Amino acid sequence: MLKRDLAPFYYYDHYREMLLFIRQHYTHVLRQSDVDFIDRFMALPRDPAALFVRVCNRKGCHFRLSKLRYEELEDIESLLALLLSEGFVTKAGPHDLPRLLLTLTRDELVEFLDSVSTITSAPWKRSWPKQRLLTIALEQATADDETRIPALQSYSCEFIVQQFEETIAFILFLYFGRLEDNLGRFAMRDLGLLRTSSFEAGYTARFDTAADAWYSFELAQLAQQLKGLASMTPAESAATATWLIAQPQPLTELGTTLYDKCVFRLAARLETTDQLTLAAELYQSSEHATATEKAIRLWHRLDEQRARDLISRIFETPTSDDAYLFALDFQARKYGNELLPTDARYTADQLGLQSANGGKRTSILTDMLRAAGVSRLDEAFRHEPEAALARQWRKPGRLVVHTENRIWRSLFALTFWPQLYESEASRFSSDFQHQPAGLSDGSFYHAQRERIEAVLAFDREQLKTHVLKTLSRCYGRPNSFTGWTSSMAEQLCRFVELAPMAGLRAILRDMVRQYDGCKSGYPDLMIIDSDGLRFVEVKAEGDQLRRRQMMQLLKLREAGFQVSVQRVEWVVDPDQPYVVVDVETTGGNSDYGRLTEIGAVILQREEIIGRWQTLINPGRRIPANITALTGITNEMVASAPPFEAVADDLRGFLGDSIFVAHNVRFDYGFIQQSYRRMEQSIRMPQLCTCAMMKKLKPGLDSYSLKNLTAYFGITMTQHHRAMSDAEAAAGLLKLINRARLAGTNPFNSPQDSNNAFNDPA
Repeated sequence: MLKRDLAPFYYYDHYREMLLFIRQHYTHVLRQSDVDFIDRFMALPRDPAALFVRVCNRKGCHFRLSKLRYEELEDIESLLALLLSEGFVTKAGPHDLPRLLLTLTRDELVEFLDSVSTITSAPWKRSWPKQRLLTIALEQATADDETRIPALQSYSCEFIVQQFEETIAFILFLYFGRLEDNLGRFAMRDLGLLRTSSFEAGYTARFDTAADAWYSFELAQLAQQLKGLASMTPAESAATATWLIAQPQPLTELGTTLYDKCVFRLAARLETTDQLTLAAELYQSSEHATATEKAIRLWHRLDEQRARDLISRIFETPTSDDAYLFALDFQARKYGNELLPTDARYTADQLGLQSANGGKRTSILTDMLRAAGVSRLDEAFRHEPEAALARQWRKPGRLVVHTENRIWRSLFALTFWPQLYESEASRFSSDFQHQPAGLSDGSFYHAQRERIEAVLAFDREQLKTHVLKTLSRCYGRPNSFTGWTSSMAEQLCRFVELAPMAGLRAILRDMVRQYDGCKSGYPDLMIIDSDGLRFVEVKAEGDQLRRRQMMQLLKLREAGFQVSVQRVEWVVDPDQPYVVVDVETTGGNSDYGRLTEIGAVILQREEIIGRWQTLINPGRRIPANITALTGITNEMVASAPPFEAVADDLRGFLGDSIFVAHNVRFDYGFIQQSYRRMEQSIRMPQLCTCAMMKKLKPGLDSYSLKNLTAYFGITMTQHHRAMSDAEAAAGLLKLINRARLAGTNPFNSPQDSNNAFNDPA
């Protein structure tokens, strides 16, 4: 996305854009005072209005007059005088000082204490930390002493106070759907850093009534306040929780999200202060699956009958698949499966549930993970087990793709794009919203049920054609479901061609009915070969199988998909190929420097089985100091190919190996950045011979490539030439892998005959 320049009064234009939008779509939820503010602002001349927007976009509401300086605004004193006369700002008084002081920097706090030194009785020092200075300053500002008023008034008069704070906060909330301090997202949009879209269906208000809007706004403010739980006493927490429990459930999707956020933050505080009964009641007031789980666990500790009653209600009217599955598992483990519902979606046998008296002590999740197959992968892939397993399983005729949630979200978006983005029933509230309202609570499905079911009735070829046409027509459009890639058409076609259609329809219907509960948890890998289509969830050592993941695995199996779990154990694989690389460059920074030479060797079982080397034309002159270091001259690279000409050949040589270099961040960074300039990406697991030597052989004076090769007797023919350095680093890698495979003590002395490092390659 291209970066653009901002116009001088961009922020003023943004503010007017927002207020016009609010006046068009939200008049029904505004108070008269809110409407009056919008009308009065629109009547202001541009420059004073722009100054007010500048003030609004700054943090807080209290500002020092001397800091209100902007290049595009002249005679700010006159502009402020107009804003003062119109009531958009006021001069600060002593009563504003506590809030004013909270906005000051440490140096400004020192200045304040200096200015009121004649009335400051408490001792203080300039060297004190900010918080300690703030405490002293607040004591002076809040002291009930009329003799202090003139001095405090003298200081506070240097500040102004922005008015209409609540109105502006409410308007921002209506527009963005969350609390915002400024219009920074507009600027990011104009700069090309944030993508937005205009939707064919137009826009609708987030709230149908003023009561819904103000209740949600109040919840948003409470959620923000609850971030600072340390300042809330246990009594205040209890009072707030009692108030929240007594409130009605929000009627809007946004309100429900905010309510749940308040519940989690406040209940966590109650648990830390041992107010467990109130915490359980608060969790139970939410229908969020995690809140339900926490409520059941707490009631099980406090009042077993209430836990049983809550589980029974979930069986009767489940609020989500996640909550239902937890209730089944918890019931079986704690109370016995004889009380499980007879019409349960999954039977006790399907889930591997035994009664509490039958000795079961592990959850369904643990049982499924323990039953998984095991793959052993080289430990260099620790940070990307899914990609490593995909590499291991790929072979001619087999497609292995790390899809996870992506392929399901992409299929969902392209299947229902007309309903999501082009229907009059779609509800969008601004350009910054990329997902229509109603996907979480089911109202989206009910509003467009006939159209959605008509799409779900497509046969395999109809669905594939529909998806491809939508992909061609909408490619690149901003949305919250899918990222656009060049390979998605092929992957989606193969997916639809092989998926069980009845099961595919069932999964898509679940997604459109309750998207938030179905948008994640899908298996990591999609595999297509002569055996058909299957999915695999990958779990490395220490990973847990989450309940959402298990729910999706069960649903996919029920829908007719082949699904399994594969565990990964980390080993040192003696057959693992490594590509050892060295690069020479025009400078040390990959953002500015360019490649001049690449040398690479493939090492497998201590044998070099492949070599690749070329000079590179960097497209710029090589500095004299670099030529002195490497011996590579401008004449030598003049006829060499540019990186673009060898990029494909290099990628093929690198293959699926582990990328190794001495100081790997340098070499890998230059290779990666060179591909980025071509708008291509490269991603490989990496191993650094320098870092490994520091770990396995501590205490050496130097870990440079030259000194290490000399220490271990490894041949280096021409230092700072790529192939020579790559072969030298490969010699170090042999020693490193011997130690890793042998499991020798890396802290043994060089004289220890059992140390793999005593046998130079």
